[in-house]
Amino acid sequence: MNEDRRGQSLPSADLIRAIRERDERKRREQGRLQVGMGSLMLGVLSLAIGSFVLFVAVSGLLDRPVPGWTVPYPILEVSDVDYSRSVLTNEMTARRVKTFEGKTIEVPSNTCVVMVLVGIGLGAAGVVMEQRKARRRGVMLSVAGAVLCALAIGLPLLVCVTLNLAW
Repeated sequence: MNEDRRGQSLPSADLIRAIRERDERKRREQGRLQVGMGSLMLGVLSLAIGSFVLFVAVSGLLDRPVPGWTVPYPILEVSDVDYSRSVLTNEMTARRVKTFEGKTIEVPSNTCVVMVLVGIGLGAAGVVMEQRKARRRGVMLSVAGAVLCALAIGLPLLVCVTLNLAW
């Protein structure tokens, strides 16, 4: 056996390998999957962006807009026909007129849309970065961040479409 400077014996390579294999077995049995560093960094950024934009979207839908981050969106558009009679020829003419009847909700601005696209891109980059490595690790944070970003922008779109169709 090898000895260190103090005269104590060092563990053999076989012992170290056996300990590592035992630890890997335990980790697999417990179902724990380590999160890779790329997924951790990019996933946390994606989650932060998604959380902020979801907060802006929900606050706008609850009529508590965040100044500078939301824009008004008319939800009731009525298409009407305007009839008029020509003074010279006494003929009736009809033309379509679009009117908005007072209701608006606040939806995330274009800046928030760009932020969401960046968040989805960061989440996807975290997944790709970890899947390309030989030791694949968990990518749950990156996936959660991308899904939260998609939800943050999809929720106001769904509400706007639903309200426009309901009226």
